[in-house]
Amino acid sequence: MSSKGVIVVYGMTVSMATQRVLVALTEKGLDYELKVVNLMNGEHLTPNYLEKHPFGTIPTLVDSDGFMIYDSRAICRYLEKKYKAHGTELIPKGIKALGLLEQGVAIESSNFDSLATRIVGEKVMKKMRGGEPDMNKVAQLRGQLSEVLDVYEKILSKQSYIGGEVAEILFL
Repeated sequence: MSSKGVIVVYGMTVSMATQRVLVALTEKGLDYELKVVNLMNGEHLTPNYLEKHPFGTIPTLVDSDGFMIYDSRAICRYLEKKYKAHGTELIPKGIKALGLLEQGVAIESSNFDSLATRIVGEKVMKKMRGGEPDMNKVAQLRGQLSEVLDVYEKILSKQSYIGGEVAEILFL
């Protein structure tokens, strides 16, 4: 639960998903407390954490009123809707701009994020756990990611951001 009406984020600063939420909170000008969930020692798989996030991933946010929500993109959308009058607007108003934002989010989630996460898992997380990365696997994933980035270049030759003309960094 949140402590004393404070927004609490369960996550790790090395996690892009957690960083996405922390940036949204900062852009909204909201105070929060970060409670570290150590993935290296399996804290995310404990019964206590699984009560907060049944899939055992990070981040999870507990709002000041006790409302709990997980998945960084859902959290960012929630923060924008609940705290619309605070800080920076995170979601564009126009239907076309919103459509392009959602398209960009879907493109990133489906095509970029899974490959980048697998590369980090193989090169960084595996080493942190005492293993050796499979560099053949890394090379294969990098090749696939390179193809995705080639498509990104084509998209970006026609618009400012993957999600149109709005900087959608909080959702990517």
